[in-house]
Amino acid sequence: MRLRRTDLFRPRIATRLLFAAWAMGCLVAGSVDAQEVQVQIVGEGDVQFNVALGGVMAGADGRAETAQRWVRGFIQNEFNNVERICKPSTQEAQALVDVAEREWKSRLTNTIRAYAESQNQPINADFESRVERLIQIWVRDALSDEQYEKWEQEIDVRLAYRKRIVIGRMVMDCERKYGLTHAQMDEVEKITLERWKDSWWSMYRTGTLPETKFAWISKVLSESQRTAGTDRASQSTVHFMGGGFVDMPTLRLDERFKIGSISSSEEIPLDKVEPSEPADRNMLLFEVAPKIFVPDRDPRR
Repeated sequence: MRLRRTDLFRPRIATRLLFAAWAMGCLVAGSVDAQEVQVQIVGEGDVQFNVALGGVMAGADGRAETAQRWVRGFIQNEFNNVERICKPSTQEAQALVDVAEREWKSRLTNTIRAYAESQNQPINADFESRVERLIQIWVRDALSDEQYEKWEQEIDVRLAYRKRIVIGRMVMDCERKYGLTHAQMDEVEKITLERWKDSWWSMYRTGTLPETKFAWISKVLSESQRTAGTDRASQSTVHFMGGGFVDMPTLRLDERFKIGSISSSEEIPLDKVEPSEPADRNMLLFEVAPKIFVPDRDPRR
């Protein structure tokens, strides 16, 4: 792995850069085999990472293809789950993979475009949840009511898990800021559950903890806690190294969707892979949120 500086190195932010590079190295070393890591100093304490796997950084066209591969990867993952949970017949499986092969790109055009147009920015396209919603439609239309009910139960379990993870972190963040009692933590959990948004999971996956609004929880705080809540330092947004992109699934554009041994019909054309783009090249691009909290002072001073 090679670390490359893409902006003027300034001594006063050496601590920030070293901390960020160390954190990224720990994350990547245990998860992926990256050929290159780019570290860009955007401003005071703002560090942006880009990791290219199996090649160079993708441009706008490359980002569009990367998004397409991710979308196809998520769809294939869901089909693996459909096979396990719903156990479709041969005819039902064929219907599912065929409709997916025909419709995936047109149905998810906006999702793909959102990522392709977000050059040098964190991922802002929620691939996971949008694919999930599309799979629900296809499962509903192709399978029986009983099979669809099983799939809905699977989605409910996922949502409950996501809420538990994200809201748990949000409550912990409030406890850090205000010093909550156990009873107050329970109240804050109830309040945030009532305001849950599915987009929070996407934010969490991309390395940003959703904000717990002070106005939401002020009624459960003591006077001294409310005073602490007016301190600007305590209101900073928490950014962290999320694990949302190391495990992004990918499926080549010339590889067919499958459920078990059933592949999409050969009559449905697939996108051709350009000659300059080897069929086995992994274009997966890893990005993390550009802001990483680093203390303003070197703790050794």
